[in-house]
Amino acid sequence: MRKLYFATGNKGKAGEAQFILGRDIEIASLELDEIQSSSLKKIVTHKLNQAYSILKKPVMVDDVSLELDAWDKFPGPFVKYMHGGDNKRFLKIFENVENRNGTLIATIGYHDGKKTHCFTGKIRITISHKEKGSGGWGLDAVLIPEAYRQTFAEMGEETKNAISHRRKALLMLKRFLDSKKSKNDI
Repeated sequence: MRKLYFATGNKGKAGEAQFILGRDIEIASLELDEIQSSSLKKIVTHKLNQAYSILKKPVMVDDVSLELDAWDKFPGPFVKYMHGGDNKRFLKIFENVENRNGTLIATIGYHDGKKTHCFTGKIRITISHKEKGSGGWGLDAVLIPEAYRQTFAEMGEETKNAISHRRKALLMLKRFLDSKKSKNDI
C-alpha cells in the first residue's frame, strides 16, 4: 500500500482521517493557493492539483462549507473567513439570527497520480448560542449536530468521528481506496 499524504497543517484533521481511514497518513505541510469560489468542489480540486504537482505522490486535501438556511446557503465555503479562528466573533454575527440551522459539508479530494476524485459528506447542524466544550478545533464548540444536544467539542472525539461530515466523506474515500487496493492501483 502506497503512502497517503494529507496536505494540511491541521493535526486534528489528519488524526481524524487516520482514525477513520484506518491507515497511516503523512502530513504534507504545503503552502497552497486557495481560490475564492462558491463551489467547494472547485476549491478542493484546485488545492488538490497544486498539492499533487508539488508532491508527485498520492495526496488528499479537504475543505468545508457551512450553508445556513436563513442566509440562502451563505457563507458556504467562505465560512473560514467569517469565522476567522474566533468563535466569539462568529457567534456575535449570529446573535440576532432566529433560524440557526444549516448544513455542514466536507469535501475530501484525492489525487492518485492519474486523476482527481472528490468525496462529499454532509450533516445538518444548529449554531449554538454560546461556546460549549473543550474538544476539537475551529467551529466544533459552536456547532450542534442534528439529533444531538451537545456541540462537537462537548461530545468527544469518538462520537464526533462516528457522525461527522468529514467521516462521511472519508468513508467514501476509504471505499474507493479499498476497491483500488485489490487492483494494486494505490
